[in-house]
Amino acid sequence: MECNTETNKLFNSKISMNTYLIIFKTSGKKLLFKYNLNGFLIAFKTDLVMTKEGVDYLCKHFPFELDQLQFFRTHKEFRVEEVKQDLSFQTFWNTYKHKVGNKPRAEKLWNALSETDKAKAISYIATYNNHLLNNQGIQKLYPETYLNQKRFDNE
Repeated sequence: MECNTETNKLFNSKISMNTYLIIFKTSGKKLLFKYNLNGFLIAFKTDLVMTKEGVDYLCKHFPFELDQLQFFRTHKEFRVEEVKQDLSFQTFWNTYKHKVGNKPRAEKLWNALSETDKAKAISYIATYNNHLLNNQGIQKLYPETYLNQKRFDNE
């Protein structure tokens, strides 16, 4: 795959939408892969102690893109499970941690969002909080303002 600015922008996107757990059937060891909305890998975690052979094997089949998980789905040694992201209003409300303003209006705005926008809204909260920490004096938006103005689309 040729890398260009657009590819790098998509790959570096912080918005996660799809998370998959690959479990080794014999050992129960796990590999966790998170992909952004464009299907590019954004995070990888494992509880494996990797040997050279294991690293070589994984490097040959490493799923940098979502559709590359097919190898693990068809292999008898592995079980692949999708980890569903909780896109409920309560998850947003608890993650946003600024319980002010009109909660029923915020919930109504939340319910009007697409699943993709809900995922983006929750995922962007950490980035938004870091922005506030680095820019002292800026007040945190009320939750309904954050949703209504789609501040989670800010890059």
